[in-house]
This record gives sequence, C-alpha cells and structure tokens, in this order.
Amino acid sequence: MGDPLTVAASVVALVTISAQIYTAVDSFVDKVKDAPSRAHSLRSDVNSFHGCISSFQVLLTTAAFQPTCGELLSARNVVTTLTDAVPLLDEIKEELSPLTVTQSGRMSIVDRGRWVSRSGRLLLLQKRLHNSISILTLQVSILQW
Repeated sequence: MGDPLTVAASVVALVTISAQIYTAVDSFVDKVKDAPSRAHSLRSDVNSFHGCISSFQVLLTTAAFQPTCGELLSARNVVTTLTDAVPLLDEIKEELSPLTVTQSGRMSIVDRGRWVSRSGRLLLLQKRLHNSISILTLQVSILQW
C-alpha cells in the first residue's frame, strides 16, 4: 500500500486539520446568529470529510488489515488522494482564519464583506472537498471489501 510512513503522516495530518477546521466553523456557526449559509454547508462538508478520513485511519490501524485490492486500487492513487487533500484543507483553513465574531454574536460589516469576497473561493474549495470525500469514500469501500 505504498510508503506506509507517507500514508500514515498524511492521514494523521488530515484528521488533525479537519478536526481543527470543523471546530472553528462549528464555533463560528454556533456563535453567529446570522451566519452565512456557506458556513453551515462548509461545516457539514468538513464533518463528512473528517468522518471519511477517520474511517480510513481506523482501517489502516486495524491489526488484521491486509490490503488485497491491488487491481482495484493502486497505492499511488491512495497516496495521491491523501497528499492532495492536505493543501486543500490548509487552503480552507487559511480562508477562514481572518473571520471573527463580535460580542453581540453578529458578524461585523467588515466580516460580512469578507464572506462575500471569499464566497467564490470557498465554493471552489468546497467542490474540491466534495471530490475528495467521494474519492476517499470509494477508496475506503474498496479497502474494506
């Protein structure tokens, strides 16, 4: 299944980063009374990704796991999927980092403007995240088969 160290490092990084992003977006959505719909959908998508990558981690750490899917899934594909997802999550995290919540639980006009200006970029990143979720789900299914 490829270089085990690369796979393990990528999985651990993805579990950690996705958990951090989910926590940040979840907190933002919970605190902001009028959070943008994009924030709600991003929270859901990051949670889905975290579930997929956590399943992958559990599968890889199972002592009895013996991949026998050589013809169905190449190790290079798995490594590529995992290593491509790391910068994707980093980009999402970077896009969300400057957003803040006021004491009143409302977004400031400046932050509203940031959401609007970043909405196109966030939509593109979300589409890439959907793609990663689909690929990971398929790969986990093949590995479990």
